[in-house]
Formats: sequence, structure tokens, C-alpha cells
Amino acid sequence: MELTIRDKVRKLLMEQEKPHLHFNEDGRFNKDGQNIVYMGDNPIVTFGVGEVGNIEVDGRNYPNSIMLRGGWNASEQKQGYSRLAIAFIFEKLPRIENLILECRNGVYPVWVKLGGEQISVRDSGGHPLRTLKIAR
Repeated sequence: MELTIRDKVRKLLMEQEKPHLHFNEDGRFNKDGQNIVYMGDNPIVTFGVGEVGNIEVDGRNYPNSIMLRGGWNASEQKQGYSRLAIAFIFEKLPRIENLILECRNGVYPVWVKLGGEQISVRDSGGHPLRTLKIAR
């Protein structure tokens, strides 16, 4: 996927500044529950973890994965925080190969732009619920 000029500039700035990121207030990743990625003292992304390890979706097994549950909330939109947080998760958790998440149509294009690949879709009350995988 070709990066836009805006994305290229943001990437250069982030590489130069290399912001200090950490999990939660104590710096530790919570394997079951809510996590917050901080940039310095500021929370930039909040997400929930459903399970860690081998995750099965529609009969297919995804080893060394994290199933994100309870939403993904970036503190500001279009600032690159989600992309930064995904890279940070993979950096700090080197054994994790995939992030697995469920989303609805409204945010599906965002996750595809962030590298998501649809691995399943099912009906959820008349609306498709898509399961995506973001690989390392």
C-alpha cells in the first residue's frame, strides 16, 4: 500500500522524535482486561484484551495472537495513534504474531488501512460483524 505524503511526513517525524510509549500506568501489559497505551503521560489508545495465545476463528487456528475485546479507542482521530499503538504492541510483545479483532462496517475501512485482513464475517442482528487479523 502506497503511503500518502501526510503519512510519510508523520512517519519521518515519529522516527525522529521516537515518542516514549508505555502500557498502563505501571508499564505492564494486562493479559485479560483493559490496557492503555500512553505517550509520555498522555493516554493515546485504550483497548481490551479477550484472550492471548492460540485463537480459533471459524475452525482456523491463529497461534501467538491477541484477541482484542471491548473496543479500541484512540484519544484523537487521524493522528496516527492507532498505527503507533499497533507497532508498539508488536515491539513490546515479540512473541505475538497477530492481533485479532471484531468490527462493524463503519470502522472496517480504517482497520484495513491499518493492515487488517478479513478472516471471517457473520451476521449480528442484521449487521455484519467482521473478524480481522493484523499480522506482525
